[in-house]
Amino acid sequence: MTSEVFYPNVPGGLLQFFGYAPGLKERGIHIHVHTKLEPEHSETTLEINGIRITRHSLPPAISHHEERRLLLGFACRDMDQRRSGGNVCVQPNGMTWSAAFSMWAARMKGISFIFYFSMFPEEPPSGKVKRMRHWCRLKAIFSPFARFIVCSERMKVAFQRIAGLPASRIEILPNGVDLDKFSPSEPAVKRELRHLLGISESAEIVLYSGSVTRRKGIDLLLAAWPLVLAERPGARLLLAGSIGPRKSFRDPGMRADLDAFTEEIYHTLDAMPGRDSVIMLGNCDQIADYYRAADLFVFPSRLEGLPNAVLEAMASGLPSVIAPFAGIPDDGEEFGTSGREFVRTTHVPSDIANAIIDLLVHPARRTAIGRAARDWMVSHQSLDHTLDQLSAIYRRSATGERDS
Repeated sequence: MTSEVFYPNVPGGLLQFFGYAPGLKERGIHIHVHTKLEPEHSETTLEINGIRITRHSLPPAISHHEERRLLLGFACRDMDQRRSGGNVCVQPNGMTWSAAFSMWAARMKGISFIFYFSMFPEEPPSGKVKRMRHWCRLKAIFSPFARFIVCSERMKVAFQRIAGLPASRIEILPNGVDLDKFSPSEPAVKRELRHLLGISESAEIVLYSGSVTRRKGIDLLLAAWPLVLAERPGARLLLAGSIGPRKSFRDPGMRADLDAFTEEIYHTLDAMPGRDSVIMLGNCDQIADYYRAADLFVFPSRLEGLPNAVLEAMASGLPSVIAPFAGIPDDGEEFGTSGREFVRTTHVPSDIANAIIDLLVHPARRTAIGRAARDWMVSHQSLDHTLDQLSAIYRRSATGERDS
């Protein structure tokens, strides 16, 4: 794999692979990541969580697109040397136009490429000519790849339509959930967890997990929260996730937008009645404990792939209120069915508030939906099943098998 940033700041799109690595190694799949050497790094090679990491010194003041191209070159040369010891494939975390040419040269040497899409695609620009140019550009960029991995049926259909990817080369691989780590708690355990985490036993806890960004809909959730407090003054909103730009955000425009949005969020919080009811947890190493300690989960995102936060909450037996982000699975697919395994709302703050209030007012409904969510995860999203599928995909790709 290649990634401009990797460990200890693992980009969101690669977080699941960081967790998958030990299980993949048990199945004979070894992950080697080529990444950028930063001044704070003390080692150029190391192994973490079953992943071998090689850090490369890159020229200063180059774009993140050029960083991607150079790292891909390092990975291809490495894999070219390793082919005699077994089958290999390369999975870049991000693509550029210039990299496609060098990838075709590597393909001539027998190196296969695989791409994992963690995000639902944005709609192409308006206008017939612009849309056609966008389609042709994506078609060319992704032409060297033997396989594409998406995490839902809707993502497969979208990438076929927007990027012209052949259906025969797209593999659907729902994100796997560690069902032991993310599991429901008994009432006594929940009380003990709340005590350890400093959460009142009597408070009604609404949890959000994910970065504080506009795409994730935090602004909508904060607009809804005063309406919740008006009906449930004992409720508390816990926001678990990174605040402000992360090191993995390489695009300057993205960082500037996030800086402005973070300032906007803090201004909203400062002006909010009941400000003390909103608790910013930041990056949280104990997220599994917060899932077990909470009463319900809310996810108002606008655009996603198949968000791990929702899967983890459902596996933990939490009833989840989900706004219909671009890419949300249809009923009966990866999340189950609205009204049974989760609650679908809209992106209107009053609707988000009403969905939260309804679940807080009806504990029996909360319990029933949380139990159904856990059952769905057990039967559809187990980590072992995902790792078995992913191992098979890598083996097919590494042997050069490529459908038309």
